[in-house]
Amino acid sequence: MESNILKNTETFTRAWWNKFLSDTKKFSTHKLEKQVLSNSEVSHLKVLVENVIKKVSKDKKRQDYLRIWNDGKYNKDHFNFFQENPIGENESILDWKNKVFGEIKFGMFLNFANTHCEELTELLIQYITPYTQQFGIPINGISTTLILGDYGWTPLGIHRDVLGEYIIHLHLGPGDKDIYIWNKEKSDKYNYKHGSKVGNFNEFINDYSSKSTFTEGDMFSMAGENVHIGNTSEFSIGLVLEMNRPIGKNFFKKMWYNLGNELFDKNFEGNKAKIIPPYDKNNPEKSFKYLMKGIKHYNFDTNYSIKDALSIIFLDHKYKLASNKGLSKTPFIDIERLKDIFDKINLETSIQLYNPYKIFYYKRDNFTFLFVRGVKIKIQDSPYLFSFINQINDNKILKVIEIKNNFFYDWDNTAIFKLLFTIYKHKGIKIQHQEIAISNIN
Repeated sequence: MESNILKNTETFTRAWWNKFLSDTKKFSTHKLEKQVLSNSEVSHLKVLVENVIKKVSKDKKRQDYLRIWNDGKYNKDHFNFFQENPIGENESILDWKNKVFGEIKFGMFLNFANTHCEELTELLIQYITPYTQQFGIPINGISTTLILGDYGWTPLGIHRDVLGEYIIHLHLGPGDKDIYIWNKEKSDKYNYKHGSKVGNFNEFINDYSSKSTFTEGDMFSMAGENVHIGNTSEFSIGLVLEMNRPIGKNFFKKMWYNLGNELFDKNFEGNKAKIIPPYDKNNPEKSFKYLMKGIKHYNFDTNYSIKDALSIIFLDHKYKLASNKGLSKTPFIDIERLKDIFDKINLETSIQLYNPYKIFYYKRDNFTFLFVRGVKIKIQDSPYLFSFINQINDNKILKVIEIKNNFFYDWDNTAIFKLLFTIYKHKGIKIQHQEIAISNIN
């Protein structure tokens, strides 16, 4: 599905991003830009984000990154909350909020909101691509957060976001939002530390460095290290893009964690984990040799240096982001729904790349690793596998019988269907049954 908005959005051009980087001194200062979004674009985005909230409200599996506050209190039981307060199919989120809570303050934060809607994701990709094509993908990608409600002061209190991160808040209204920022001198004056509570809130809030008020269609952006708090007195919706640019130490910690996950098999995790034997002075290498048993030899040669292993992990990280157009989180997968659609596949079924994405790949140690929408997939190497992926990336429409005859003539149908489903379930391809296009939009 492709909307007219996708075709007509002209704000976030290369020239616009160049000016924005100049105005913000390369993502180091805050900026308020009025009426960045047209009225039609705001209306369209509202429809998309409201549909996201309705999906999330009905499906417990979609609620992992949801936070809700009502009457100033954090609500942990999201599923029962929505069971008791369902949102009507044709009901706006504002009408639902007024019906359920009236004058009681309510706030909802949803991280990775776009992963629940392909159309929203494609629209945001159109926004960010003129930037990423010129300057590259931020090293930890770009993520989203949906913020809505009339919760008053931000429930997190006066706070600071992640060092190096830069946020871009697209304000969809209808209410306005205020944000207060303290410079380093004033935050130091009150001995503010990251994650700490502000002792005298009233005095602190009266001594801010700057205040911005944004209305429907405006865009506000800010560096993660800015000490700040928002105030939303009237119901509004905000869609936030986070440019995730970590400092070296934090990124290395993430790569080291990823390396550990890659190196060790399941016998070294969870309930099946085996205890490393204690240090034995008569056999000082015993503990280390036992540790090395956990290495997946088919993934990493035990003779690889740490530099070699980290370079592979970094390549994986880079390909995951590139295959997902720079977005840090993979799309939500409704596996049962996708299975129902895919079960109809036959040799006459057609497949095609899920634009605007590409499948990345490399070969190592008799295996091929595919990267589909941020997911790494390991499969047995095959002579014509790369040719097949290249044909997909060229956006060719291929029938399954063509795939079998041209690339996998020595595979049985079951193996071919399994490969195609693996790519399809991660939304790397679309399928078409009997001239009826099947959309992956979730």
